[in-house]
Amino acid sequence: MAQGIYKLIFKNTNKVYIGQSIHIDKRFATHLNELKNGTHSIKLQEAYNLYGIPDLVILEEVLEENLDTAEERYIQLFNSVSNGFNSTHSASGGVSLGENNGRSKYSNTQIIEAVELMVEFPDISLKVLANTLNISWDTIREEQRQLLIDEMNNKNYIDLQPEEQQQQEEPQPQKEETQSEKEFNILNYKK
Repeated sequence: MAQGIYKLIFKNTNKVYIGQSIHIDKRFATHLNELKNGTHSIKLQEAYNLYGIPDLVILEEVLEENLDTAEERYIQLFNSVSNGFNSTHSASGGVSLGENNGRSKYSNTQIIEAVELMVEFPDISLKVLANTLNISWDTIREEQRQLLIDEMNNKNYIDLQPEEQQQQEEPQPQKEETQSEKEFNILNYKK
């Protein structure tokens, strides 16, 4: 089994995906399985949906301790983030949601919409949010966790309102909504 840096080439495009593995053959089999099941990262899944099964090319055999550096070098060489199917410039691209995460199944728009709904309807159930937005409960939970962390740190998670609307307004008394009313409101939000 080869260990090193590889690229995935899709027919009818000059764009590539660069990857690394200590078992390239096994990693390629995992790529194919995820692609066939529709569970791969957004960029690679879209490439597969358009171009079909990619070809595997081993670029260089590399010692395990040098894999990250070599992968970053090839990603830059092929410009495979801006003009290819890689989502980050390195294997340790950090934890992020949406299109900044190569493993994400959700777009930035879906993530922002989830955050907006959590802010607008703070008491709505995770199940209703997940079903309304067609996003997994885990993603909703992670966004909710991040909102709480940012609130504790007195930071705005996302600027949801124009500056002129961010001024403090006097709270108006509101009647308490039932769970059914909240679900109705959130469903109408999507329309």
